[in-house]
Amino acid sequence: MIAGLIQEQSRSGPVSVAGLCRLSGLPRRSYYRLVVPRELQDDHLYLRDQIQRVAVEWPSYGYRRITLELGRRDIIANHKLVLRLMRSDNLLCLRRKRFMRTTDSGHRLPVYPNLAREMVLSGMDQLWVADISVPHKQYGRWREALRDRLAGADFKPP
Repeated sequence: MIAGLIQEQSRSGPVSVAGLCRLSGLPRRSYYRLVVPRELQDDHLYLRDQIQRVAVEWPSYGYRRITLELGRRDIIANHKLVLRLMRSDNLLCLRRKRFMRTTDSGHRLPVYPNLAREMVLSGMDQLWVADISVPHKQYGRWREALRDRLAGADFKPP
């Protein structure tokens, strides 16, 4: 607002920009920063273009692979610069989480029937389940966590 008034007054009269800035209390560098549009100069325009071309060609490449690919194309660039430019252009690839198979249900071994599925529980101590897959933290050995299915109470042997 003040910068616009200073610009109008300096064009219309013999008063200098420095004098008007002094009268208004606005530093002269702030006036020039607000009024004179600064051209955005990108020193790495060619490198940005090449990075974008590689990223479109190889969408699963991260900054390390893109840096190597630029080197194969005879474009020398620091990996930190490539990372910074890719971040600013939002070109970083997203890693896909691999599917991890935890069980092999396609084996040829006999599968035992689930006898607990058909049971109708009417009291305590009728069905117990054992799970030895959790290591005991205090003693450093495997521990059985036995649970009464009906009551849900934990039984911890000594």
